[in-house]
Amino acid sequence: MPEKEAKLIFGKGTIDLSVPETVSILDMKRVEPLPDPEGAVYTALANPIESPPLTELAQGRENACVVISDITRPVPNKIILPPLLQVLEESGIGREKITILIATGMHRPNEGEELESMVGRQIMDKYRIVNHYCREPEVYRKIDEIEGAPIEVNNENPDRSDRAPYVCRFFWRKKSHPARDFQFRDHEVHAFLQDDRPSQVDQLPS
Repeated sequence: MPEKEAKLIFGKGTIDLSVPETVSILDMKRVEPLPDPEGAVYTALANPIESPPLTELAQGRENACVVISDITRPVPNKIILPPLLQVLEESGIGREKITILIATGMHRPNEGEELESMVGRQIMDKYRIVNHYCREPEVYRKIDEIEGAPIEVNNENPDRSDRAPYVCRFFWRKKSHPARDFQFRDHEVHAFLQDDRPSQVDQLPS
C-alpha cells in the first residue's frame, strides 16, 4: 500500500512517520505571528471583550492572584505575564501582594527548570509562585455547597477574601456509579468576584 510522510509534535520536538496514503492528516490553520506580541497583550488588557479593562478591575484591590496553566498547556506565559503583572502594579497592587497560582488540576507540580521554562527566571525571582495541589485538603476552604456537595476554593488567594480570582474544586454526586460517590474536576475562575452578589455559587461555572 502506498504511504506518505507525516510529522507529529512530540514533547519539544517532532516525530517523523509513514502512514497509508488513504489516511487524512489534520493540521492547524497557519497564521502569521504578531509583530509585537507584548504590545498586543497590553492592547487586549486595555480593551477586553465584554469586560472592563484590567486597570479598572484592579482599582482598589489590595492583592491579586494570577492563575496560569501548567506545563501541559503550551501557553506563552513569558509573553503574557510581564504586561499583565505590570498593569496590576501600575494599578496600585504591590508586587509582594501578587501571587501566581499554577492550575495543575490533578497533575504534578511544576518546579525548578521546568517552571523557569514556563515563566522565565525574572518572574521566578520577583514574584511568589505556588502550585495547586488537588489532593491536599488543607489547601481548600469551603465557600458553599450544591445539593449537599461542597464547593471549595484554593486558599492561595492572598487575603482569603472573596475579592480575587480562584482555582476551585467542585464535587458532585454521580448517581450512575454508586461505588464511586464523588468525582471532582477543577475550574479556573479568572474574573474578579463582585462583592454585591448574594452567593458565591453565582460566580462559578456550571
